[in-house]
Amino acid sequence: NGGSATSAELTNAYGLSFDASGDLYVSDATLGTVRMIAASGGTNFGIAMTTGHIYQVATGLGGPEGVAANVSGALYVANKTANTVGVLGIPAAITSASSTSFADNAPSTFSMTATGAPLPTFTFSPPSGLPSGVTLSANGVLSGTPAIGTAGVYPITVYATNGVGATASHNFTLTVTGTATSLALSVNPSTPVVAANAVVTVLVSPTPDAGTTVAISDAKGYFSCSAAVVSATTGIATCASTTAVSSTASDLVSANYTGDTQYMGSSGSLTLTPSSADTTISLGASPSAPTAQSTTTLIATVSPTPDGGTVTFGDGEGYVTGCGSVPVNAVTGIARCVTQSLARPGPDTFTASFVGNADYISSAPASLPITVAGAQSSVVITTNPSSITVDNQVTIIATVNGPTGSVDGGSVAF
Repeated sequence: NGGSATSAELTNAYGLSFDASGDLYVSDATLGTVRMIAASGGTNFGIAMTTGHIYQVATGLGGPEGVAANVSGALYVANKTANTVGVLGIPAAITSASSTSFADNAPSTFSMTATGAPLPTFTFSPPSGLPSGVTLSANGVLSGTPAIGTAGVYPITVYATNGVGATASHNFTLTVTGTATSLALSVNPSTPVVAANAVVTVLVSPTPDAGTTVAISDAKGYFSCSAAVVSATTGIATCASTTAVSSTASDLVSANYTGDTQYMGSSGSLTLTPSSADTTISLGASPSAPTAQSTTTLIATVSPTPDGGTVTFGDGEGYVTGCGSVPVNAVTGIARCVTQSLARPGPDTFTASFVGNADYISSAPASLPITVAGAQSSVVITTNPSSITVDNQVTIIATVNGPTGSVDGGSVAF
């Protein structure tokens, strides 16, 4: 036994049978044994075998004359002396672990193992005990892709039998975890603009069931949605900015999907790089219709209100001085410039240009045509002598004044 089959001696070789693997079984009616010539290496009947060698797989039988192997590997022996038909082998025993975990919506495999000769086949109960998409094959392979929504715990009883002895049973638990998810973040507009609002969109894949939420926030504080509802139809959740974008500095937006029993949580992020805001400038004056020998205040309004920058004022007649770089009020968006005294009546054009910064683009200049009106004059009449008497000459004196003193010319009609 254990040596080359071509060197073995037999006493009363009576029955012969091949199994499905090509192994040859020989019964010896005189010695009461069954021997096997291995067609290939491996373990049979608990014996490690070598191809072409012969092994004793049963002894003490009562005159075994007939021997037959079925397709499942069970070996049957007809014992003439004992007047019985016996099944030879080792009873099945399950040796694999008592639990495993599969992920929802992901292909998974777990192999049940058992000892016994012939090799046992596997079944389980109850028949509906496994989640949709998962099966247990006769050779003990638990495999499949659990259907979406089948996360949970599935206790079953696994059986192994090989026709020898009692059927082996084994309590087994399959745990299906929730479906793994992933997040894809986008923003509208795709390049946010300073001084404007934006909307972040989070796409959860695969689309989860109803009632889940995602938390959306960012480093700059533009977005604050602690529980944005995820659509069970599209898998989308949105979050609008609560304040306008204030800077071109990059901003990290983060999203955390909480999941539920059927869908696992996940996270994602998106870096925003806003662009500078376009600006416009308008120009007015107070008073809007100034007169000669007076001043006016130029008022420039930048929109949208910038966080800095300056306004350059000018005009054609040279009344604007010292207003080459007036800071813009970061709250009102306004810059002011008081002109010099407007020396004479006539047309003039005032201008204002916004000089921007990294967040706000410089604007095209604004112009304001103004016609300076003549100054209002006053006439004071006196006489010399101050007291007038009959039959005496008198000199009438007219004194003309402007807003700031004597006028620079003109005539008086008496």
